Formats: sequence, C-alpha cells, structure tokens
Amino acid sequence: MKLVRKVLPPFIVIYLIIVVALGIVLLFAVGYWYYNDIESNLVEKRDHVVRQLMETKDINITLESFKNDKDVVITEIESNPLKINYTDYFTREVSYHAPYSIYKVLVVNTYIEGRYYEIKLRQYTNNWFSFSMSILMYLVLSIVLMWLFIRFARWYTRGLWQPFYNSLTALRKYDLETNSQLNLPATDIEEFSLLNTTLNRIARKAHQNYISQKEFSENASHELQTPIASMRVKLELLMQSENLGREEMDTIQSIDDQLGKLSRLVKTLTLLSRIENRQFTLTEPVDMSQLAKHAVDMMEFQIDQKQLTIENQVQQKLMVNMNPTLAEVLMNNLVKNAVLHNISGGFVRISTLPRGFVIDNSGAPLRVDPDTLYQRFFKNDQASKSMGLGLALVKKICDLYNFTITYKYQYNSHHIEVRF
Repeated sequence: MKLVRKVLPPFIVIYLIIVVALGIVLLFAVGYWYYNDIESNLVEKRDHVVRQLMETKDINITLESFKNDKDVVITEIESNPLKINYTDYFTREVSYHAPYSIYKVLVVNTYIEGRYYEIKLRQYTNNWFSFSMSILMYLVLSIVLMWLFIRFARWYTRGLWQPFYNSLTALRKYDLETNSQLNLPATDIEEFSLLNTTLNRIARKAHQNYISQKEFSENASHELQTPIASMRVKLELLMQSENLGREEMDTIQSIDDQLGKLSRLVKTLTLLSRIENRQFTLTEPVDMSQLAKHAVDMMEFQIDQKQLTIENQVQQKLMVNMNPTLAEVLMNNLVKNAVLHNISGGFVRISTLPRGFVIDNSGAPLRVDPDTLYQRFFKNDQASKSMGLGLALVKKICDLYNFTITYKYQYNSHHIEVRF
C-alpha cells in the first residue's frame, strides 16, 4: 500500500465526521432559531390583534377588517367557560392545495365585551425547507471541495516526492558488483538531500565490502585449493612406494580422504558466498524434470547399495527461470540428501506440483529441531560423513529466487516441498 493511501483515509474519515456533525449541529441550531423567531412574531401579532379588539369602539367593524388577512382567523365560540382552554398553544397546519404549504399556528382564546373568541394566527414556514437545502448544499459542497483538495494534494505531493522516487529508482537499478556510487540526482529539499548523501555513503561502503569479500573468497579458494591439490598429488606418489606397510597405506588414504573433504568444503563455501553475493546473474528456462532424472542417475551406486526404490513421478516438463548451475545444485543436493539419509530397502519419491516439486524419502524422524535443518554444518547424525552444507545451499538458492521450501515428517517419511 502506498504511503498516501495509508495517510489519507484517517483524515478523510475525520473530515467527514466533522463536516456531517457540523451540518447536523447547524441544522438544529438554525431550526431552533428559525422557529423561535416565528413564535416570537406570532406572539407579537397576537398582542397586536388582541389590543385592537379590546380598544376598538365597534368590534364588528374590527372583525370585518381582519377577514382580508388569511393569516388571522377570528371565530366566536360558545360561551361555556368549561369548554374554553384559556392557555395559548402552538400547533401546525398543512395546506395540501397548490402550492403545498406548512404553517406555524398560534391559537388564542379570549373574552371581549361579553363574548368568547378563538383567534388563530399563522405564519408560513416553507422557508425552513430552503434553509435545509442550503445546509445540504453546504455538506455536498464540502465533500466536493474535499475531493478536489485530495486530487490537488496527490498531484502536489507527487511532485514533492519526485526526488524520493528518483532515489528509489536508482536503488532498484543499482548493481553492487559494477557500481561503487548510486549517482543520485541533486535536490533542493534538505531531507531528501540528506537521504541521498547517506545512501551514497552506504552504497560506497557496501561496494567496498562486496569487492573485499569477493576477492577474499576467490583468493582463499585459490590459495587453499592449490596446496590441497599439491598434497594430494604427493600422497598419490607416496602411495605408489613399494616399501609401505598396511598401516602406513591406511594412514595415507585417511589423509587423502580428509583433503578431499576439505577441497569439497572450500568449493561449497565459495559457492555459498557467490550465491549470497548474487553473482549468478544469468537466468534461462530450466527443465527441473531432466535435472531430477540426472540427479538420480548420479546417485545410482548409493541407491543400489541401500537397495532403494526410486519412484520418479515426474512425467512432464517442469520449467522454471533460474541459473542452470544453481538449478542443478538445488536438485542434486535434495536428491543426494534423500538418498544418503535413507534406510536400507527404503524409497525416494519425486513428484510435481502445479508450480514446484516434492521429494519424499523414508527414514527415522529428526533428532533435532526441524528449524535448524537449513543451518550450515547441521547434521542430524553427528557420525555422518556429510559436511552439513547441502540443505544450507538449497535454502540459499531458494531465498535467492524467492522460492518457498517447507519440511515436515509424516507417515514415517521426510517430506520436502519446493514451490516456485
């Protein structure tokens, strides 16, 4: 989720709550003021009408004069005090004839010159609808203005954040192996300028560390492999001597085996270092089904020794884009792991997923936490001759290509699943 989409929703919600709440408060406040003003006008009008009726010399003439005023209706009522409500009260009157009208009505009962009168005073209140529509228009206009403000803010911030996006693009294109500097564009925004300076410093340091580590790995590999190869050659010459006893031959063979193991260890650690440094940049479509078949063929001797049953259920191509060398290392190590850590007369099953593959093999359950399975130099059996780097290599390759690798033990078999 982009930063602007993370920041804006809370402000939009708060703004809408404030606008709606203000609209409701305004609606009630204006309504209270409006109707209170109407009632005050009706009370003043009542006082004026009653005063005219009481001060007139001829009440009939005065009553006749009010007949032209549609908002004042004076009616003589039955002179029974028990039926007369002397309390003034307000009511509401609706006229359904065109135009539709609503009135506020003040009803007054009074006694003048020995007769009882009911006086109805009314005032037109349809203007309240206009006030309500004005408030509604205010709400709509506020929302429209908010939408326009958001559009403007997004346009403005896009330009404001452009130096940041430029730096982000440069970071994405940055190649640690070939470039020592990011060469970020200059900006007049102090915070982004400081960010670019820091990123350039980190990039230079990372490049220096990368080159140093790469050179050390290459030099260490070369400097170790050369004396190892030299020693193994001399051991072979020594083994050809005719005056060696059985014990000396066994000792020389043991030394040669250890040197061979050391040579493989150096190669594996160098490979791990190259993977971590992302030096395998070449990618192409690779058929994992063919690599699985090749890996099984390479382990044919060990498979025959343990009398294992191989169930290769991969019947069609399983293509994935990755470095061919790493693809071969991945498959070889998984198949080798399934064969070497198996039981006599056991099985190895290779099957496919829609985007991935599964390798199952028989064997005793792990003696350690499965979470340590991919650690370097991990061994389930410390007596094993394995270096404990095979699954560490597999995990590094999976991480490099964002593959998912999972392990579980079920139905007396080890289950490793790789999803592309």
